[in-house]
Amino acid sequence: MYALGPIPGDLELDRNVDFIDFAFFAEYWRSVACGQCGGADLSGDGSVDVDDLADFADNWLMER
Repeated sequence: MYALGPIPGDLELDRNVDFIDFAFFAEYWRSVACGQCGGADLSGDGSVDVDDLADFADNWLMER
């Protein structure tokens, strides 16, 4: 059973990961030193790169 916390990649906080979240993610693609980068820094390393894309893809189309 999954915990009912936020879904990594749900950047608009509507309890699913979809194309709207991907649009938010894409705005920060390849950003560095951007803090949380609008939530797109899923790995927590201060940049949005392939590691974050992998985390995003792992949760693609997930709903809660």
